[in-house]
Amino acid sequence: MSVSAAAPASPAPAPRGSSRRGVVLGVIAVVVIVGLVLLARQWSWARTHIGDDNAQVEGHIIPVLSRVAGYVAAVEVDDNHQVQAGQVLVRVDERDLKARLAQTEADLASAIAVGGAKGETGQASAQLQAARAAVEQARANARKAASDLERYRSLAERSIVSRQQLDAAEAAATASQAQLEGALEQVLAAGAGLRGAESRVAAARAARDQAALMLSYARIAAPESGVVTKKAVEVGQYVQAGQPLMSVVPLHDVWVVANL
Repeated sequence: MSVSAAAPASPAPAPRGSSRRGVVLGVIAVVVIVGLVLLARQWSWARTHIGDDNAQVEGHIIPVLSRVAGYVAAVEVDDNHQVQAGQVLVRVDERDLKARLAQTEADLASAIAVGGAKGETGQASAQLQAARAAVEQARANARKAASDLERYRSLAERSIVSRQQLDAAEAAATASQAQLEGALEQVLAAGAGLRGAESRVAAARAARDQAALMLSYARIAAPESGVVTKKAVEVGQYVQAGQPLMSVVPLHDVWVVANL
């Protein structure tokens, strides 16, 4: 008689409620982990950073002004253009300034020709040297006359010389002193003449240098490297000395202002 083996019993199916609960718990765990990671990153970022909605970027605004009056011949830049320090931004018509420079150079050449070493200055210098030599001669004569007068007075007290000789010695001393004073006045006059000649040359040279400086101002350059803003000049416009033409904002020197 044969006996057949009994078939193994199949496992009972898991309850549906338990499977759903596991999925929900897994999702919640993932959300909690992600939230903790985000909170940790936010906390770490907040330790070294500050956030604010009431903030703005500020910087230096350097005005570009005209130093001479004249008509604008060229404008080389526009708003928002980046420029380098020393770059020409605006050109003022140079023709009047060049004519002024040429006139002052001619005046200086004339002053040097008239008052130079071979002209008025040289003559005044020679007169000054002659006057100084005359002073030394007059001073020597005055000393000798004063010495003679003292000697004659001593001799007159002992009746060795006459009164007439004493009077002559006194007159000679007075005359020599007057000659010395006159020579000193000539030195002063010669010195004034020399200074006048030199001052006329110096004034002409200063006028020439001023005209050259004004000509250099016809080319208006950027004071610093940065970005052009607030441009208010066009070709053909007449500008005055000191008139603002535009501004330059250096980008290497900006900062944030915030009300925390």
